[in-house]
Amino acid sequence: MQAVKLERLAIALGDPVARKLESKKFAAYRSVRIASGIAPKTMNNELAYLDSLYNSLNKIGEIDYSNPIESVDMMKIDERELSWLTVEQINCLLSKMDEFSINPHVKILTKISLATGARWGRQKD
Repeated sequence: MQAVKLERLAIALGDPVARKLESKKFAAYRSVRIASGIAPKTMNNELAYLDSLYNSLNKIGEIDYSNPIESVDMMKIDERELSWLTVEQINCLLSKMDEFSINPHVKILTKISLATGARWGRQKD
């Protein structure tokens, strides 16, 4: 999955030669994407993918130069406050599962998650 994301990212950056990507080019790309409404979390993920790629290639000796975007910092993100479902919300959730889920394991896993305090949510990337 990350390979597809890295391909899309390379295209979005103008398909630069790996050695020639510059921190300022990534920072400018990120500014444009943020201005267009892309979430800071998504931009941090993209930076992490690229950072990991360069570091991994360097570690295995595939490249002999340092990570060209190592000076780019992650964006600060305000963490959302977590909350618990009310009894009414839990009953509604389980009822909807009975109504719409065709997988018998979904309700069991949901009950286990609710009983153990696990969290889940919709990822917006």
